[in-house]
Amino acid sequence: MRTHASTQESTEMYLKTMAELGGKDTPVPIAQLAERLEVSPVSANEMVKRLETQSLVQHERYKGVMLTPAGAQIAASIIRRQRLWASFLVDQLQLNWAGAYEMSCRLEHATSTVVTEALAAYLGYPTHCPHGNPIPAVDGSFEPLHGLPLSELAVGQMALIKTILPTTTEVFAHLQSRHLLPGTTLKLLAVDPLEGPLTLQVDGQEATVGRNVAALILVEPVDPAQAATQPQALSLDQLPPGREGRITQVGGSHALRRRYMEMGLVRGETIRTERIAPLGDPIEFTVKGYHLSLRRTDARHVRVLLES
Repeated sequence: MRTHASTQESTEMYLKTMAELGGKDTPVPIAQLAERLEVSPVSANEMVKRLETQSLVQHERYKGVMLTPAGAQIAASIIRRQRLWASFLVDQLQLNWAGAYEMSCRLEHATSTVVTEALAAYLGYPTHCPHGNPIPAVDGSFEPLHGLPLSELAVGQMALIKTILPTTTEVFAHLQSRHLLPGTTLKLLAVDPLEGPLTLQVDGQEATVGRNVAALILVEPVDPAQAATQPQALSLDQLPPGREGRITQVGGSHALRRRYMEMGLVRGETIRTERIAPLGDPIEFTVKGYHLSLRRTDARHVRVLLES
């Protein structure tokens, strides 16, 4: 029984990974597939042959492997499960945005169709996961990705982050620590030569990100006038007194996020800064009609969109 489950899980992982790498439309090199799955090229090649005998993939020598319609349908159903779970973990359980992808990947293999659709209904049929990726429909169709890789943005240009492509928990955590999240507006200040890192302005502060990581961030270029009309994303400690913001992200340790949830600090809620102590700590807020105080260091873990 366990062997069957392990084989099925491996099949699902390969098909899903191929879909994430674009294998529905273009061949994915086996070396790239092996690197993403952290297996040897030999192991990946053997699995591809097995999937080909099941008519789930088509392998073109020297080009790579593509999903067949049957393989693409299975991959879409797995991605649907995973992204619904990611939405549940972040929106309902207030778990870490950075770790939601890995946790949801574990749950996707043990979720039936009945549970998947019950989860979708409970969440209100979301169209995108917390990382900005589209959630496939029941029939396997889903909205195509839109946006320009941050690595291709022109120096001096402003852009709105739309999507963070699937990657590792470590990379998600790296981006979260730099406030590079969907909905955030940034400006590209400089690009180091010879494939060097990018220097960005995010929330009034400078941040650097490597070229490979920048390629995972899909953005929508905006002009300065348009950016001025966009809801401003900032950390809660930067929300001015008398202003309100809509909570978009809750970070920090699990214990801290649990405390935030008990206070009513959850995604979608509106919070207002009432006053800041003379020395900068604590900061007093109002949420759901209740007053609460947070240290500035704790408030930095909460992201909000400034409301007009």
